[in-house]
Amino acid sequence: MKSIKILLSSAACMLFFALSANAQDINQAIELNNKGAEAAKAQDWATAITQFNQALVILEQLGEEGASMSQEIKDLIPSLHYFLGQELAKATKIDEAIAELKKAIEVAQKYDDPSSTAVDAKKLIDQLNLSAANNLLNDKKYDEAIAAYKGILVVEPNNGALYYYIGVAYQGLTNDGEAITAYQKAIELGNKDAGARLANIYLTQAQNAMREQKWQNMYDLSQKAAEVTPDNANVIKFVGISAFQLKKYDEAVPALEKTLAANPNAADKNTTIYRLAQSLEAQNKNSQACGYYKQLLTDANFKETAEHKIKNVLKCQ
Repeated sequence: MKSIKILLSSAACMLFFALSANAQDINQAIELNNKGAEAAKAQDWATAITQFNQALVILEQLGEEGASMSQEIKDLIPSLHYFLGQELAKATKIDEAIAELKKAIEVAQKYDDPSSTAVDAKKLIDQLNLSAANNLLNDKKYDEAIAAYKGILVVEPNNGALYYYIGVAYQGLTNDGEAITAYQKAIELGNKDAGARLANIYLTQAQNAMREQKWQNMYDLSQKAAEVTPDNANVIKFVGISAFQLKKYDEAVPALEKTLAANPNAADKNTTIYRLAQSLEAQNKNSQACGYYKQLLTDANFKETAEHKIKNVLKCQ
């Protein structure tokens, strides 16, 4: 939390100025300075800024006589703009807050402010811009949210979270292509949440391919999902199914075994067992295939085929 120390002009200072040739101007500047100090103590930042700026105009016209007090005021004004920006932000007057914080940066640079005011103001602006963009996303104003996030990217090009949120917004617009691009960039920049989102897009597309029996397409999409979430149970299952359909049994068997182990009570458990049995049979691993076919003897959907394989094809013991 930034703090500020403001002192009223001392009696000695007032006496010194009162003896100068510009006593009237000096006294007016002191009065304005003191009003500014009182306003700042009351956290009336806008009034403090106005009073101090008016005092500064007079002091700068006095040259060397007003230099000391002038510098003290210049050291204060950037922080006053920062505090006013904070106050406006708390009142959710975001645009006004950002304008005031930009003023804090501008004045700090103008007066060569040695404090951290400009840095703090920049950080708060970034936070407010991100908050505004997030609000747009939450309100499902996806196009506006994307524009807001991209605006922040201009100054934070390596912020993976921004690309993640852009991906979420594009998903809201059902624009999978742009969402995938955004998630891939987020992952590249180290964002840990984008992988699951990206995998879900690939899985949804893979599921559509499965309905259309486009097995190669399903396999390719499942492999893409596996690249970002290799331990996802649904990803492993889709890899197993598509590899089985493409007769890639070396890949199908371990994936189907993992699927069975991950959810041994799944509603489609016996379908997975059947695919495993067929895959192992195709690999001439008859003993293992027999073990899986035997598990299907109590299922009416697979019993006839299983009995045939056990007795006539594999001649299981």
